Amino acid sequence: MFPLREWGFDSPLGHHPSHRGWGNGAAIMSLPPHSPGSESPGQPGAHLPESVPLKTLIAVNLKVLLVVSVFGAAAFGLWRGIAALFPELEWLQFPG
Repeated sequence: MFPLREWGFDSPLGHHPSHRGWGNGAAIMSLPPHSPGSESPGQPGAHLPESVPLKTLIAVNLKVLLVVSVFGAAAFGLWRGIAALFPELEWLQFPG
């Protein structure tokens, strides 16, 4: 994660505390001093590996799809169960 507190940002979203509201403009960030050849922790890619194997990416994506499909099936089952309990609610019934 970026060292937000060093740069004067307390929010994890990067909003500066002195800029409240939408119309005040963007906060100007100044980067910490950087010497050539040293890897700063605030630089993107400083903590990332060179490359991620394709098998790992596919496995992680399949796990995410599995979790999303389980939650989707649970939500569908809950909806159908509630629709069966309350048949008088027309907006809750399956169209058709």
